[in-house]
Formats: sequence, C-alpha cells, structure tokens
Amino acid sequence: NHDEYSLWFDVINKKQETSNKNSEEYLYMPMSRTRLFQVNDSEANQKYIQAIQSISTEPLKNILCLGDQSVMGLVLAASVSSAHVTILQENKRMEAVLNDMIKENDLSSRIDVYPEIQDLPSEVCYDAVVCDMFFTGSVLSWHNLLAAYHIRQLKNEGRIKENCSVVPGKFHLWLLPVHYSDLWKIRAPLHNIEGFHMKHFDDIIDKASDTCDENVEPQPLWEYPCTSLAHPIRVATLNLSDPLPDNNISYTGTVDLECKEKELNGLALWSTWDLTDDLSINTGPLSDIILGKQVEWNKGHKQGVHLFKEHKM
Repeated sequence: NHDEYSLWFDVINKKQETSNKNSEEYLYMPMSRTRLFQVNDSEANQKYIQAIQSISTEPLKNILCLGDQSVMGLVLAASVSSAHVTILQENKRMEAVLNDMIKENDLSSRIDVYPEIQDLPSEVCYDAVVCDMFFTGSVLSWHNLLAAYHIRQLKNEGRIKENCSVVPGKFHLWLLPVHYSDLWKIRAPLHNIEGFHMKHFDDIIDKASDTCDENVEPQPLWEYPCTSLAHPIRVATLNLSDPLPDNNISYTGTVDLECKEKELNGLALWSTWDLTDDLSINTGPLSDIILGKQVEWNKGHKQGVHLFKEHKM
C-alpha cells in the first residue's frame, strides 16, 4: 500500500468464498492516501477536461489513457461524448474496481480496459493520449516520465496517429534552495549526548547513509516547514512527444542565494506538467514563492529533498 497509516484486515472462514465482495471494498488496497487525494483533486481533473476539449478542432474518436490507479478514463468518457476511451491498467485489483465503475455508470460500450500495451487492439489508432501522471513504481514525481517511454513504444508500433495529441505535452523540473526548520535533523550528527561522545556512532551512520540513501528522497514538504532562500530555478524541460535521447543527460549550473538571513541546508525539487500552454499540474508550491518566507506546498504530492551535510550562509 506504501501507506504507513492505512491497514486493511479481513477475517473469514477458510471455506467462505471471498469473490462475492464488491471491488470498491478493495479500493484502499491498490491506492495510498496520497493517491486517493490526487484522484479526488477536482481542480486537476477539471484541468485535464479543459485540456482534452481544447486540443483538437475535430471530434476525438479514440483516446488512450495511461497511468496507474487512475479514474481519468471515466472522467474523459463523461466529458468527451464523441470518443471511445481505452484505459491501460496493470494492477489487477484496480482493473476490477474500474470495471465495476464502468458497469455501474453504463459505460461498457465506450470504455475498454487492458493490462498491457501489447494487448491493445491492433486495428485501433488513437487520436489522443492522456497521461494521468502516476505510476506505481514512481518514487519521485519525475519518475512518471515513464509515460514518455510508453508513448515511444506506441509510436514505434504504429498505435497512435502522426498528429496524435499528447496530454501533458511538457515536463519541467524545478529546484529551490531552502532552509529546512527541522527536516535537516534526520541527517544531522549527534556529537555529544548527555556527556557521551557519539563520534564513532555518527561515523557509522554517515557511512551507511552514503551507501544506502538516495541523493534525493521523497518527502511531503507540507509537513516540514522550510524557508525559500532564492527564486525557483527551472533545471530541465522535456517535450513528451519528442524522441527520447539515447544517452544520459546531465545538467550543470550555479544558484545564487538571494536571501542570507538563514542557513542553506537543503534543496527542494518538484515537477510541473504542461497540459496546454495555459494549463499545468504543479506538484510543488501552491502559491508564489516569497524570499525569506515559508513555502506553501501541495499536499497531494511528495517533493524531492536533498540535504547538505554542511550548512552554508
């Protein structure tokens, strides 16, 4: 479940059949609380609807919906009456939930669900691909660029049209130097505790951290106050319709601290997804960043955190 707080139990007799349960009872099993928040984000869903309705001057006939644990396919079917919607869903439990929802809303003639790309009907060529940017294996928001590899596969197999619309169309990676009020303590050495010198212990933990911990880790930053020390910097931009690079891409640069009232002890990273030129999904700050002030973070997404071993002014 990837959720520390939600546990689901069921005690039954061994002879009792379990297949008669409604699949909606299992909704909490394939979805974490964070994902449930995202699925029920009406503002984001409305942006997707506006985007798909604006991308084509002609009525869409076939829409392919990518993304795990998503009900976006049902939302699109309800809002784009001309289109037949195909959903890719690998999770078997979520597939059962979707099929029950489709049946309950009398959408069986307009929505199909398949587990893999190779299972898609070969005779269908899609006008639009809509990606609800969440995949079960993604830890950080930019890991959802997996969608770009799915799009490349679809193109290579001739399953989408040359002029196929892709939503979202662009990805942006952002970086912000910050002062974390408390989060930095998870990597801070103990030094001396009640008169005991902890240097040996600190060294062991430090070496283990270098070996095991990722350079950037996911954290729900709305729970951990931080102060901005500069304006956000756009590190990278990728067009999801462009061919993917064959080699690794690296980015280098410098960041100027504009606020020196507090120590620099970490970085915050997040992504934005452009649905159209005017509509985007932001996994980071909810409002404009003001130097020297606390950042208001999106509660529906985890952001990337990098902590410095040495704090700097």
